Amino acid sequence: MKTAYFILGMHRSGTSALGGVLNILGLDFGSELMPADEGNPKGYYENMAIYSLNEKILMENNSSWDDYAFDIHSIPEISFDRYVIEAQEILKNEFEYVENFAIKDPRNCMLFPIWEKACKNLHIKIKVIIPLRNPLEVAKSLKKRNNFPYEKSLLLWSRHILSAEYYSRSYKRHFLSYDEMLSKNQTIKKLADFVGKKLKPKKIRSFLDIKIKHNRSDFKNLSGHIPSHIHTLIKIVEHKDFSNKQTLDHIYKEFIYSMRLYQVGNMIEKSGEEDSAEKKMLEDIKDLLYVDPDFYLREYTDLQQYTGTPEEHFFLYGKKEGRYPNAYTKAKQIDTIHTPASQSERLFFFKQESEKLTDMLATLEATVAQKDEEIATLQQQLSDTNEAILSLEAATAQKDEEITRKDEEIASLQQQLSDTNETILSLETTIVKKDENITRKDEEIASLQQELSTLKVTLEEKTNEIRELNQNIDNVVEDLANIKESKCWIYTKPIRDLQKVIKGN
Repeated sequence: MKTAYFILGMHRSGTSALGGVLNILGLDFGSELMPADEGNPKGYYENMAIYSLNEKILMENNSSWDDYAFDIHSIPEISFDRYVIEAQEILKNEFEYVENFAIKDPRNCMLFPIWEKACKNLHIKIKVIIPLRNPLEVAKSLKKRNNFPYEKSLLLWSRHILSAEYYSRSYKRHFLSYDEMLSKNQTIKKLADFVGKKLKPKKIRSFLDIKIKHNRSDFKNLSGHIPSHIHTLIKIVEHKDFSNKQTLDHIYKEFIYSMRLYQVGNMIEKSGEEDSAEKKMLEDIKDLLYVDPDFYLREYTDLQQYTGTPEEHFFLYGKKEGRYPNAYTKAKQIDTIHTPASQSERLFFFKQESEKLTDMLATLEATVAQKDEEIATLQQQLSDTNEAILSLEAATAQKDEEITRKDEEIASLQQQLSDTNETILSLETTIVKKDENITRKDEEIASLQQELSTLKVTLEEKTNEIRELNQNIDNVVEDLANIKESKCWIYTKPIRDLQKVIKGN
């Protein structure tokens, strides 16, 4: 399927360098390209047919490439469709015989919906590449080339980035940093992968000359005076984090709303007092959409029950229905449906927005008053909390003293415990020695018991011997008694034998 790679980036953000790299990788840019010049010596890679149509669209709608307040939705539908047809013709003429091509024109950041519809009508697949650069560097470059104030360049940069991101969400996208493209091979590798082409590092490096970048700034140098929603956008660009669609939508709405207020404010300032009688008298000539209340109510009798003003009805409903706001538009049969937003219409919506802002302001004031009360309550709570904290600090100090005292007691107890442990060790040593002595005594007792047992046996034997001896003595005594009575010597012989025995022992 034929694929168009749209380079959507702010002027002076490296879009031309990116175009040159894509051309080396093999993407086609068409037949006639914008010639190189001093501002871009290596070429712009902008197709002249695409450039010319974009310039024509902006010019016909009273705008230009440096109009940060331009809104594509203000283009009448009939004109929008005509531009789409012209874009289709260019796409067919320039890229009919190529499969993959690139379209590079910073104006497409704001005109992308026209080229998007043209591609869809021709069944051309769309992919988007968005180069990113520090807005300070962009501003310095535009200051040098166009002498733009920094504020204008910052607004232009914001509008291009926001529009490019918002319009391209439905497609595959690739974000890359201009600095990284000049200095990191990996960035070129990822780009080649995205477009499905083989990397040609030598050719690309010879084409990309880091010296061509004359302005260098750090994101950290951005002032804190930048509006908060733009500052948030810059942070998103710095980190290439476009995942939070809710934040981006909020920034986009904030920016568009600010630009509308600025634009309408300028118109009011230039036109003088909007309620002056002279302005009202001339408004039917200067402003086709000036609402003549008397004419409008006479012309449209169905509005008798309408409670709002004729001006309110026309801008909210009547214009869409093709009604005439004044006699001049009726006489000229002017198609009010497709008439671009005029001063009266912008002023009306500006007043509506002002009323909304007034209501919002009143609500905010009430909210502020409520917040003041909440703050006072919180301050009282804070005061009570501070007192509680002081009380706790005093209690903490007291506890610290107690802890110190306890630490000293613990240290003393630890010393006592150490001494006790030493005593216990000494006692254990003594006990061991006592145990050894007891063991030795037990052994001695066992030995003595063994000897005693032996002695008992011996004693028993001796007792038996004594018992026998006593028996013998008793027998001898008895014999002696008998001898004494008989006085016979024969009976003395046993006595003599016994005496011999005793002497022998």
